[in-house]
Amino acid sequence: MKTRAPRNVPARFSFQDVLLRAEGWGHLTEIHSAGAELLSYFRLCRGEALSLDFELAGVSFVAVRARVLSSAKDADGYFYADIRFTDHEFRSRLGAHLSAVLAGGIDVEIRR
Repeated sequence: MKTRAPRNVPARFSFQDVLLRAEGWGHLTEIHSAGAELLSYFRLCRGEALSLDFELAGVSFVAVRARVLSSAKDADGYFYADIRFTDHEFRSRLGAHLSAVLAGGIDVEIRR
């Protein structure tokens, strides 16, 4: 199951394999149990391992491990990255949460 968020979901991330890279931030523009599309001004390269923090419909997800499958830079300098969640237990929990959100008609709310 794949869903587009009615609003972009803010996400903070750090790079797991590179000590000298700073933390970054971006938005999840699409999310499903196996992965997401991450939009960020920070450069994201294929193969990089990330640790993500985000909130979806009132539930916080912290230190979610992911890997960048592909990345492309747009004309405005933003990177669109296709990421894959690497923790199978997390993927199951997220899938159940997404199903509950969609079945209940709960809007994805974002704290500002």
